Amino acid sequence: MRTRFGTGGCSSGEDKTGSGDNDGFLDLAGGGGNEPSWLWRNGGEGTFTKVNAGDFSTESGGFIQSGCWVDFNQDGNLDLFVLALDGADKLFMGNGNGNHWLEVRPKGTASNRLAIGARIFATATIRGQVIRQMRAITATDSDHTLTAHFGLGDATTIDTLRIEWPSGIVQELKDVTTDQILTVTEPPRLIPQSMGKFQIQCWINQSFAVQCSADILTWTTAATVTNETGTLIFQDLEADQHDCRYYRVIAK
Repeated sequence: MRTRFGTGGCSSGEDKTGSGDNDGFLDLAGGGGNEPSWLWRNGGEGTFTKVNAGDFSTESGGFIQSGCWVDFNQDGNLDLFVLALDGADKLFMGNGNGNHWLEVRPKGTASNRLAIGARIFATATIRGQVIRQMRAITATDSDHTLTAHFGLGDATTIDTLRIEWPSGIVQELKDVTTDQILTVTEPPRLIPQSMGKFQIQCWINQSFAVQCSADILTWTTAATVTNETGTLIFQDLEADQHDCRYYRVIAK
């Protein structure tokens, strides 16, 4: 299994990676200051080919002050915006080519709401090989997006989508369909207080269904609760009437 890492972003003088053709291999755009701009396509076998379609170097004004990969029109294909140092700013639109993709928008509950600091891993079989990709949700004064984009080539399903939240919570989704923009909400953290009483760590105005079970197989909804004050506490007044009682909460 091979692992590929990327963050995306938009910063002055830094090289930026993104699967511009959605084949699962990170392409490289760069340039800054007095360096000419350039775009290199990753062939997947350790080789890069300079891309002049556009012509990228000419059309971008020759020099990039900053640039970023972003799915501007939300069609699943990464677009490339460049802020030119000596010419007009340009937006290069990705037209797509039949390769598959996934975009993940994490929504923090116990973590910060924007999920800054989260790491997202997608494992899928691309070209007959198991590939694990990672994207980090970062934020600087020039970052372009808080969405994780994965190019997936011929993979129609992601075997495992794993999110490592800043709170320490780890969440895994199995058999995720490609070619979609997926919003994933962090599972809330439950902090025990006493028998049948616990705090739900979450943001204000978030609502949850609290469910109970005696065997972890059959669940019934005990209440729907909303964080109205900043601290959300649930207490099961029937807890002492049961020999065994399990709880889970589901975001509404």
